[in-house]
Amino acid sequence: MRRGVGDGMPDIGAKLSNPHVALRWWRCCDVVNFSSGWRHGGQSSTIKTMKTRDLFVFPNPVNEISARGVAAGVVMMSAAAIATGSPWVIAVITYGFFARVLTGPTLSPLGQFVTRVVAPRLGLTPRYVPGPPKRFAQGIGAVLSLAALSVSVAGHVLIADLVLGMLVIAAGCESLAGFCLGCTIFAGLMRVGVIPSDVCVRCANFSAEVAVEGTR
Repeated sequence: MRRGVGDGMPDIGAKLSNPHVALRWWRCCDVVNFSSGWRHGGQSSTIKTMKTRDLFVFPNPVNEISARGVAAGVVMMSAAAIATGSPWVIAVITYGFFARVLTGPTLSPLGQFVTRVVAPRLGLTPRYVPGPPKRFAQGIGAVLSLAALSVSVAGHVLIADLVLGMLVIAAGCESLAGFCLGCTIFAGLMRVGVIPSDVCVRCANFSAEVAVEGTR
């Protein structure tokens, strides 16, 4: 007589129907799963934490060519928002500013496009400047664009256009003339002590350091 596949095997279902056996089995499996998760899952969590920490980093120094390219993009998008009156365009601008404040160009589509596509094709020699003032300038843009979005959603289109006009002027000065208004405000706040000097230790003598490093 042929034996079935399950013949001779322990009846697991019957054993687990006994609450005492089931409890011991559950505890055993739970300990195994916990220890496995601690060994493998713990390492994975550490890697994820490191990746997240690396994500929220603003570059320092910053390539001035790329910064001016991003500013040019802000000018065009702000002008489009004024022309169309669309809060969706303002929302895109707002997201871009906050993304650049938190991660530099990493999570900013405009930043990625400029740093990976536009700047390399210009063929210009990179000019590096300190990162903290640029981050501060992006923060001002984030506040202004968020204010423009808020008043636009509330129906105050004229006020939104005025705020966007401020963005056009500031970003236009940087893209066309290389004058960063936010960076100038940052330097002034450092001089009066509002921003601690250790926030940007290299700001004062950055040009000299770059010149020395370039001769090495």
